[in-house]
Amino acid sequence: MSSNDPYIRQIQLSIQYIALTFGFPILILGIIGNILNIIVFLHKASYKHNASSFYMLVKSFFDLNVLVISLAGDIIIDGFHANALTSENWCKFRVPLVYINSLCSSSCLCLQAIDSYMCSSRNATIRQYSTIKKARYLIVGFLFVWICNECPYYFMKSANIIPNLTCQTSNTIYRTYRSYFTILVLNIIVPVTIITLFGYLTYKNMHTLNTDGQYRLSTLTKQTIRMALYEIIIVLLFKCPFGIAQIYLVSTANIVKDVYRQTQEQFITLFFYFYVYNANAVPFFCYFAASKSFRKQVIDTIKRIRFNQRTNLVFPLGDTCGGFIRKDDWDISGNDLLSSPVQVTDYASCCTKCQTTSGCKAFAYSPTTKDCWPKTSTGGGGKPEGNRISGYSSNMCGGFIRKDDWDIPGNDLLPSSVQVSDYAGCCVKCQTTSGCKAFAYSPPTKECWLKTSTGNGGFSRSDRISGIDGEIVGATWQEHWFEHNQLLTRVYYDDDLALYYDGDVARSTVPYVSKYLSDAWRYVKRNYGNFGPEERLYAIFHTGRYSGGHPSYYYSASHDFKNVIDQGAGPWFEQLGSMDIPTHEIFHIVEMASFNTQGSPGFGNPPNGLGLTAEAERAKSLSMANSDNFPRPNTYWFRDWLYPWYIQGQETKVLVNYFKLVAQYFPKYTGTNQYARSMNWGEFIHFSSGAAGINMKNQATIAFGWTSEMDNQFNKARSDFAAIIYT
Repeated sequence: MSSNDPYIRQIQLSIQYIALTFGFPILILGIIGNILNIIVFLHKASYKHNASSFYMLVKSFFDLNVLVISLAGDIIIDGFHANALTSENWCKFRVPLVYINSLCSSSCLCLQAIDSYMCSSRNATIRQYSTIKKARYLIVGFLFVWICNECPYYFMKSANIIPNLTCQTSNTIYRTYRSYFTILVLNIIVPVTIITLFGYLTYKNMHTLNTDGQYRLSTLTKQTIRMALYEIIIVLLFKCPFGIAQIYLVSTANIVKDVYRQTQEQFITLFFYFYVYNANAVPFFCYFAASKSFRKQVIDTIKRIRFNQRTNLVFPLGDTCGGFIRKDDWDISGNDLLSSPVQVTDYASCCTKCQTTSGCKAFAYSPTTKDCWPKTSTGGGGKPEGNRISGYSSNMCGGFIRKDDWDIPGNDLLPSSVQVSDYAGCCVKCQTTSGCKAFAYSPPTKECWLKTSTGNGGFSRSDRISGIDGEIVGATWQEHWFEHNQLLTRVYYDDDLALYYDGDVARSTVPYVSKYLSDAWRYVKRNYGNFGPEERLYAIFHTGRYSGGHPSYYYSASHDFKNVIDQGAGPWFEQLGSMDIPTHEIFHIVEMASFNTQGSPGFGNPPNGLGLTAEAERAKSLSMANSDNFPRPNTYWFRDWLYPWYIQGQETKVLVNYFKLVAQYFPKYTGTNQYARSMNWGEFIHFSSGAAGINMKNQATIAFGWTSEMDNQFNKARSDFAAIIYT
């Protein structure tokens, strides 16, 4: 049947019409929308540390690439009948590039759906998995995977083109792999399944939160979740029909078809190919429809482009200006230092004006009018305002450590709570109130409780956000416990460690000691959860005084409510064994305070986890030979109990499981995280068995002996804590 047949010719003209009529609007609107997405997400400071908005930003970049590389090419080929396939290298290069960007876009959407589910969960542990750091790693990881997946298309020697038709490979196996797995499974079935599942779970979470009102999401989180759900619905409307068409084409590929059917299928296929490009073009319009805040931010961005305020648009100044912290789209009302605003040229000039004006602690700047308002304080903390950029002294809110889902009871500075607008307002209230060292804020009620100290450290509570004075990490620290009375000097600190030496410890040891302890504490937190309201370990070292070492915990006033390891004697230097005492004390903290608990109902090995195999082997050899007289003479705790338990329970996993089970199931005093009593032997063996996943009774008999009392306790523990199961 000739292509001159009127029916076939009409269909071919329709194909050309679709390419031009549908393709061009999708391309133009998609390019504009994705560029606006990129500009807004890069510009708005509030988006830069949010995982979901990061996925939206990166997805916009990949969507833009898909439209420019793939859709534009299809318009040229199908709309203008231009043969872009005569170059084999271009054919091999374009197709993998299209699929790399398409798969990355789908990955971002899936990660965005999963992140929305995590952020909307009432479980604080699940919410903590949503971090910008993890998001960056995941994006880089998926990009690498999809590049590897598409490399064979270019490098396979058998890859070639079918002139004047389409880019294909002559390798039958690889062509089948791409048709079924890459195009159908990876690009359609998997993403549709994931976004449908997690979109539904997120919707359920949001419905539950709106119903019970016990836990409230931040405004930004609610905004990004709403935007994500809108996008998921629209993407499904475009992806699902395309997926059905692809399934039909794949399933009928080996059927002999006449020229009429081939032409009809070519028309339908092309229609759905252009139809599915909407999934890459519409995200901006989904966000715009879903969020009033996003609409306002887009309008503000367009206005700034119009006024050519390029500095404030894409390349903002640093977050600090001579000790001032910058906050975009934020106004600080009241507390004006001068009777009228000052005319300046830009944000930096306003910052300089505040720095050189006595009594100025903050300022607000209007990019459109160039007005600058120096402030005596941040007052109530401020409020969102599109046409404002505020700055405040870095010794203000920046000096407080934020702890979500955490309450600090007692030690109230004022007789009643203070009403504020948000967490920032509570933080500022504490900063500007003499004697305030911490605070607790309730998002549902907008109440703020100012504190004279952190008291016993606090406990987990989903409807509270606490702040702790960062000056807890002081330059010096006067000891006031036991016989210790030294004035300590801070020699190193970061987000994980504050290291203090007395006057006799060699400062040359700081690099080795700080690296070991920072790595060890990060390893411990990664595997054993949180340790109270502050994330740091406080490590104290002496030389020539105070033998041995001791720990202290965040709920103890003895060491100012910090997680502390205090080592005496020394010397401290880089050799096997020099970190034995600090490591031992760290694991006392793990035992007594892991997963935000207080105390231990029962009584571990980071060198392996840190990659220090020599240290691990040396510690193992020493421990194998040690015996104790508890619970009976010549009890080899490590050799006969801890090491077999550690190996059978998959090493670090068994330790993590043990402390999780204890934190989850063992009784605590009402309203606190403090354990109500000690474990008996039967409970200890039962929880240890649950952590390992196997019954450890026989091993306990070898290590400790087995009495009728222990047997009764063990059987009762299995009944009392029946949720702990093992084989």
